[in-house]
Amino acid sequence: TGETCNSGHGLAVSSMIAAKANNGTGMVGAVDADMVEIVPVRALGCSGGSNVDIMEGVLWAAGESIEGVPDIEEPVDIVNMSLGGFTNGGCPKWEQDVFDRLHELGVTVVVAAGNEDTNVAEIIPASCARIIAVAATDDRGDKANFSNYGEKVDISTFGTNILGAFLSTTEDDQYSIGGGTSYSAPLVAATAASLRLKYPSLTPEQIESIIKSSAVDNSEFDGAETVCGRRDCGTGILQADIVIDAINNASQVTSYHVAHRYEGYDSEGDETWLDEMSAYVNACQLVKYQWGNLGTEVDGVSYKLFLSQNGGEKTELETITIPQKVIELPKNSILSVQACVDGNCGEMLDMPADNLAYPAVCESSAE
Repeated sequence: TGETCNSGHGLAVSSMIAAKANNGTGMVGAVDADMVEIVPVRALGCSGGSNVDIMEGVLWAAGESIEGVPDIEEPVDIVNMSLGGFTNGGCPKWEQDVFDRLHELGVTVVVAAGNEDTNVAEIIPASCARIIAVAATDDRGDKANFSNYGEKVDISTFGTNILGAFLSTTEDDQYSIGGGTSYSAPLVAATAASLRLKYPSLTPEQIESIIKSSAVDNSEFDGAETVCGRRDCGTGILQADIVIDAINNASQVTSYHVAHRYEGYDSEGDETWLDEMSAYVNACQLVKYQWGNLGTEVDGVSYKLFLSQNGGEKTELETITIPQKVIELPKNSILSVQACVDGNCGEMLDMPADNLAYPAVCESSAE
């Protein structure tokens, strides 16, 4: 109370989300400023603050009552958290409980992965579940040298040489170039907001799935392994335009991913488990497919699956509503998919399963 210090960090982040367009000044945000309202929630004082303050601020923004604070008049749909700190042992249960509650309330949470060039599992809140953890890429599309990384990263996007509003006590309309995962997260939050504006009924799971399934792979480029290839940067680089049009274009499936269901199962225990499974199912022929840019079930969208063997005629197998399938794929067979939106079907996509990485115990059966 009574503290007036301000670093301008929140201003810069907010400007990347929703700086006004067509006003002849400065920059343009990543979401239509006339269609969203930025709700600034201050949880830190001049000398910092506690995780409790931060989590209570998040709960308050989502519509929960906090003792001593008037309730928010209209709860938010998206939370951006461009902050973080070190932790021992990952996300504390009480913090995870907060994100679980926001998930129940239908609020999508986007969190900066952090700038310590370390595994995000050591950072909160980015190591928590039911959030979208965002890493930063450099001008090449590789991991920014400062960005945190790891399996808990969901998506990455530009985080270097980003324009943002700059707080000045002497001049108006100041802007500066900056960098950090704090600058990456708001680009994802703005994309989530645009998707929610277009499809208000989408859940946090659906929004996260579409964002991640629409990413472009940044693990390799020009045939050379990148830092992102060695250190996990999530599913790839954000493609906001693909995200926002993913449902409109759902009938036009042009990409897919296929892998052996048990790729990497090469330990002695894994081999024993696969041998035991063979009494019930041909585990060595199980293949996992995912296709399109949705990654999740969406009302009105369905997928017809077809199977052909030895170059023969395609036989329709089934119609499903989730764009992924684990199937026992016979030798010399091809699975094909045809997506339909409200009964209108697009072109069929063949999905060859060539050069799969089979578990060692299955290699002989793959020959």
